[in-house]
Amino acid sequence: MKALEGDAPSYGFVFASPRHQLSAALSAVADVSGCEDLIGFTSAGEIGGDSLVHGGVSVMLVHAPSTAHRLAFAAGMTEERAGAARRLYKEFGNQSAQAKTLGWAQSSSIIAMDGLSSGCERLVKDVMAESGPFQQLVGGAAGVDPSVPGPGRAQVGVGRDAAPDAAAALHVFGRTRWGVGVEHGLEPRKPSTPGAARMMVTRASGPVIEELDGRPAVEAYQRTIPGLALGPESPRRCFGRHPLGLYFLDELRVVRIPIGITPGGGLICPAEIPQGTTVSILQAEPDGLVRAAGRAATTALKNLEGGRPAGVLLFDCVCRADALGAGFERELKSIRAIFPDTPLAGFLSYGEIARFRGRLEGWHHSAAVVVAIPQ
Repeated sequence: MKALEGDAPSYGFVFASPRHQLSAALSAVADVSGCEDLIGFTSAGEIGGDSLVHGGVSVMLVHAPSTAHRLAFAAGMTEERAGAARRLYKEFGNQSAQAKTLGWAQSSSIIAMDGLSSGCERLVKDVMAESGPFQQLVGGAAGVDPSVPGPGRAQVGVGRDAAPDAAAALHVFGRTRWGVGVEHGLEPRKPSTPGAARMMVTRASGPVIEELDGRPAVEAYQRTIPGLALGPESPRRCFGRHPLGLYFLDELRVVRIPIGITPGGGLICPAEIPQGTTVSILQAEPDGLVRAAGRAATTALKNLEGGRPAGVLLFDCVCRADALGAGFERELKSIRAIFPDTPLAGFLSYGEIARFRGRLEGWHHSAAVVVAIPQ
């Protein structure tokens, strides 16, 4: 509020550790700011200014009088995914038409969802279908923070209320397009035994990859990482540092993190990866992650199309923080090099959302999504 120098906030973002009750954090921000139009996420780490903290709260308030906005909330995203997407966009068409009469033809939707609920990727696809082919989407999946003690669980919220297994949206309409950039910086691993770095999904069943190049998927995965012994209880951190890269023709387009292993040696994925898909095992090298964050920031600034940034949001995968460790601030510095004097806030997420001009896919893993809010 001090930074707004007396201007009233139009809307705001709250990123809170799950050790805190998200509804209480939202209410506290509303009480102090007088702003009830808030969207909130529980986080695996809170980003504010030039630092990452655990167990805290990060807040960004936006004064934007020459815009319109609308909040939406949908509970029960697992059981009624398509219905949840429809509820998030129920009034969007009318609001968009009204905004266009004022000359506010540009719009962006900030999406929050429970990253521990099943079907996040499918919900993003449903949201993309509901919003139309040209609607810009950004956001992230709320999560938990194993480094912080407490019984917290993943939640999202709007206003003063929050819930698990839910999704929320903040739709913003204005004259200037928001700038968005997304990069992951991961590279294919070189196999430890002779053979090509790329493999084909030769057998799959729903979200389970059963075979890669005719071998049990876990066996093929382990061949690329010397000394790795995977079992049913293997930590997800291993998959986060060595996710799967999916190719479209000859281009690495999508990153997906397996979430478990079947007794038969299959890799359980968050969503279906069809038989015939070409994949490779990727690796997260710190220097590559840092450079990628800088490229995402550069793209976000370019996509402002000459506008000046008022604030920057960062939706950053928790796996990137695991890989960078104590060097995570290097990533923030790479973004600061592009936006040196702009307020920055965000969180470590369980999945990232970025669909904008030139990017057809909307759901990302192991990515840094940089969002520049225009003045």
